Amino acid sequence: MTTQSTPHLIGKILAPAIQLWLRSQLDGTDNLKISISGRNREIVRGYIPSVSLAANRAIYQGLHFSQVQFAGNNIRINLPQVLKGQPLCLLETIAVSGEAVLEQADLQASLPSPLLQTALKDLLSTLIAAAGNAPTQPTLQDWQIDWQNATIASDRIAFQGIVTNLDKNSQAIGLSARLALQNENTLRLHDVAIDASSLVPALALEEFNIDLGSDVKISSLELHPGRVSLQVAIAVNP
Repeated sequence: MTTQSTPHLIGKILAPAIQLWLRSQLDGTDNLKISISGRNREIVRGYIPSVSLAANRAIYQGLHFSQVQFAGNNIRINLPQVLKGQPLCLLETIAVSGEAVLEQADLQASLPSPLLQTALKDLLSTLIAAAGNAPTQPTLQDWQIDWQNATIASDRIAFQGIVTNLDKNSQAIGLSARLALQNENTLRLHDVAIDASSLVPALALEEFNIDLGSDVKISSLELHPGRVSLQVAIAVNP
């Protein structure tokens, strides 16, 4: 492979390839800006020391964010294939860190997301089981929950919706909790409340922890009325 200048590699090849790859990972984005740093001899070997990105709006698997600003380091890609016009691929897992801002309107827009719908249903089932109030079979997982409203307060997040069982009986349901960090891998829910009627037992839990797994680390979580800000590190796998 002939050596090309760094500006040419970045401006003509890498930047468009990375933008195309990012857009393939996202459902939508506005004002996406990318900055790439690296020396010529590093980049021609497919090694990018640093990439930073910022966007005014980003949607990932139906989850909306008003602002995102992230940076990734020590990135290895399939540059020979990219130079031949093939899609960019990561060759190794990379650590990406930065900030994401979630406004209340974002959370509301994210409610139809299958990712959020599944997470909320799983959380609801787990909370009910943890309180020793699991409903009789069929389980809650067999029922339909249509989350309709979301609210972000200074230290609490609340969801309201409609739960429908297999007999097509429907009733209102509410789920709310104060939200904080237990540690960088664990979210702590406290003063948890499920407000429902006969279909789902109402309950109150003093505290419940959610393990985020090893691929996600949150260093800062701040709640303000109508807004959540996160400082987070994520392992992005090939």
